[in-house]
Amino acid sequence: MSEAPGQLASFSRYAGLIESLLRGPCQNTPGSLDRAAIALHAALGLGGQGGESVITDDAPVDAHGHARAVYRPLVLHAWVTAFDLMRETATDTNVMFLHTACESAAKELESRPLSTDALSAGQGGAIAELSWWALALFGAGRLLGRTIWVERAADVLMPLVAGQRDSGALLSTMNSDSPEMHWYHELVILHALAGYAVRAEDRLAARAVRRATEFHLNETQPDHATTQPWGLFAFIWNPATHILADSLLHAAQAQHPHGLDAVSRILLSDTLVCVRAFASGDR
Repeated sequence: MSEAPGQLASFSRYAGLIESLLRGPCQNTPGSLDRAAIALHAALGLGGQGGESVITDDAPVDAHGHARAVYRPLVLHAWVTAFDLMRETATDTNVMFLHTACESAAKELESRPLSTDALSAGQGGAIAELSWWALALFGAGRLLGRTIWVERAADVLMPLVAGQRDSGALLSTMNSDSPEMHWYHELVILHALAGYAVRAEDRLAARAVRRATEFHLNETQPDHATTQPWGLFAFIWNPATHILADSLLHAAQAQHPHGLDAVSRILLSDTLVCVRAFASGDR
């Protein structure tokens, strides 16, 4: 999925902006989200040490006291990405943990199949969670050579592509649905789908991501739905939606004047992985 020279320059510019944010102050809150953010930060060469032991919990809590279901797979994905970047230094204990955690994720996906008939905003939280389990499992499958995990991840994510609405939305809505909550879940799912599209070099998924970014440009206000940079890479990827990427970056900085929270740091770091891949010509 080659890009034009001007777009490559944009990737380099955004990489610099994100690195600057990540090198700035941060909120340190005990728990698995913060530990994963620190590990990913170190793996990207931005300073600090990731430590040798993985910390997880059943209900990760963010800086605002929210324990969203999507945070568990977000933490796993962060560790998978960190291990991929520093695979030579990963300990046997952490690799064993990764394998065990992904086996659980695979069972989670197997027990909760996703179909195009069930892509409603009312189920947005559950669909967002499944999307992130799938992204984490895809990365681990590629890293550890488990083809079945790669296939299972695609089985979850590709129905989102097949079921995409004419508007570009990934979820159907009813009049009773909260617009802000719908937009939030659309952004969370979009971030996972974009991460998959890049890593799998899947053109169908990439086209769905582009359509979804244009849906947000035309019909939503992402910075009204969240102050965390969900969906950021997708908006950077599409030159027509750089205005939304800039808005999310501004919100992340303006709404966290005393330092970025762990979720934002993980999302920015994940975006940086994708942006660096394009800026270096690896994609």
